[in-house]
Amino acid sequence: MTAQMHDTVENLDTARWACPHANLVLRADAPREEWLAARRQGIGGSDASAILGVNKYSSAYQVWLDKTGRGTEKEETMAMRMGNLLEPIVVQLFEEETGIRTRRAGLMRSKEHAYLQVSVDRLTADGGLLECKTSNGFLSHEWEDGQVPDHAELQVQHGLAVTGRSHAWVAGLLDGREFFVRRIDRDEDLIRIIIEQGERFWHDHVLADEAPAVTAVDYEPLKARFRTADEGAAVTVDRTTLVVLRAEYEAAHEAEKTAVEQKKEAAAKIRELAKEADTLKSPEGEVFFTIKQNGVFSASQFEKEHPDIAKSFLVPTEKLDAKKLQENHPELHKQYRARTLRLPKLKTNS
Repeated sequence: MTAQMHDTVENLDTARWACPHANLVLRADAPREEWLAARRQGIGGSDASAILGVNKYSSAYQVWLDKTGRGTEKEETMAMRMGNLLEPIVVQLFEEETGIRTRRAGLMRSKEHAYLQVSVDRLTADGGLLECKTSNGFLSHEWEDGQVPDHAELQVQHGLAVTGRSHAWVAGLLDGREFFVRRIDRDEDLIRIIIEQGERFWHDHVLADEAPAVTAVDYEPLKARFRTADEGAAVTVDRTTLVVLRAEYEAAHEAEKTAVEQKKEAAAKIRELAKEADTLKSPEGEVFFTIKQNGVFSASQFEKEHPDIAKSFLVPTEKLDAKKLQENHPELHKQYRARTLRLPKLKTNS
């Protein structure tokens, strides 16, 4: 091979991995501490889906906590761990099925929009990106008929916006048994929305240090963040806001009670039809309900009806004496009591 031919091949290979719209911020093998620090300096792919309200595990408020240094490091769940462990396998399956080579990439930041950054799972030799997904059978409906869930669609379009690549691949493994590959081309309209919403969020909330509105997904994180109460402390809010919020809460509370009763009634009708059978189906054989005996074991009912047998399987257990703890360490005990939301009776206008 001549030097000129070698240079041509080398240039073509470099072009396959080029990300014309981005600068490399961190290499893929950079220390974890550097990754955590750099992550707070821009909006990533999963952040984008949270900001646009299609991430069921996060929200704009939680992204704001993270970017402003108020958040806490999320504990690694088993699903997260399995996703990390299975990623190389998904990559291997993708390369075998498509014949397309892949390469790891580090953290990249947009040249034009400095608040946008991305860490893609892989770059692909055909000018695209690869996002690896692992899921369980309960979520298989999200991938039916060749579709891609909204959060995954936004994630890869965000990656395309930052890198300038032409398309993305989503490769997924369901329950370790079903493997699939989806191709997603650039959607310039969606990319424009991602950029606009990202810019608005970064300037109006992160730089302005102004929290976005909270949503239902923020309930547990807020409980954890404000776990203790200052006794006697009060926050004054205009009455109109409080009246509207109280009405919303009361209406939702009543709707919840009604829904519970309606669900019980429907379940009672199903039980009455099924009786001892564990399946309800149509004349055509289509299964509509199953009531299989595989739920939680009722220890109390068993002990009541079979006391002699139950006695043979009793085991000693150690239990925290919360009452004694309260007597000896009242302040420490109070720190671990849950905060209870109550609606005091309001004064009626005369």
